[in-house]
Amino acid sequence: MAAVGPVIARMRARASREIAWTYIADPELRHTWWPDAEFEVVLGGAIVERWSDGDGDGAEAPSRNAVGVVDVLIAGHAFGFRWRDGADEHETAVLLTLRSQGAETDLMVTETGFGRFPDAFERTADAQQSWIELLSDLAAVLAIVEPAVAETAEVEAAAEVEAAAEVAENADNDEAVAEGAEGIVEADAEPAEFAEPAESTEPAEQAEPEPAEPAEPELAEEPELAEEPELVEEPELAEGPAESEEPAEPDFDSLLRGDTGTRTN
Repeated sequence: MAAVGPVIARMRARASREIAWTYIADPELRHTWWPDAEFEVVLGGAIVERWSDGDGDGAEAPSRNAVGVVDVLIAGHAFGFRWRDGADEHETAVLLTLRSQGAETDLMVTETGFGRFPDAFERTADAQQSWIELLSDLAAVLAIVEPAVAETAEVEAAAEVEAAAEVAENADNDEAVAEGAEGIVEADAEPAEFAEPAESTEPAEQAEPEPAEPAEPELAEEPELAEEPELVEEPELAEGPAESEEPAEPDFDSLLRGDTGTRTN
């Protein structure tokens, strides 16, 4: 086994990590920079890469017919697989990672397992060159796409702001129209005090008066106790009349003379 290190290729793309990931996961977008590969971004999915440098004149030309299986998937961050070329006895492992660097994305491919091949150094050099070319194509595509995406986002944001302003303006107009209509209705309405009562042809039924509930008798206030009358001193009994003197005996001599007086003793 040859002592060779892993193949490492790095590239900085002027695009967000989310946009870069779509150009890996979406087959149509992926063909813009890696047209020879076919795979699904799912665990266990098959991956195939076929290409040839032949010029069509029958001469021998290098070709590749690699097949493998996806074994690493962290959506938006990492994609990995194991594959082998043609009748090779051994396979290599590939890991593609995306890391955000501000508004840009750091793309890195690592491929290991070349030390088991007899021509390890040649395979390592070829793989290194191939991955640099692929990542350069991806970065070039993203450099064109990102400004268009940013411009589209600005246009969409401006359209949303304009739509919101239009909705607010329409709401104000509807409110003004509603207020005006309300004012017209109030002006046309006849005041209630001038409205004539409708004449009724049928005598109104007199409602039977409901018996009034007897009022609860109010409790009479307790009379205040009159103050005790002052004791009036009993009047002293007047002394009885003096015993009358015995009537004087008539004076018969005077009576004979015609005098009316009485004789006193």
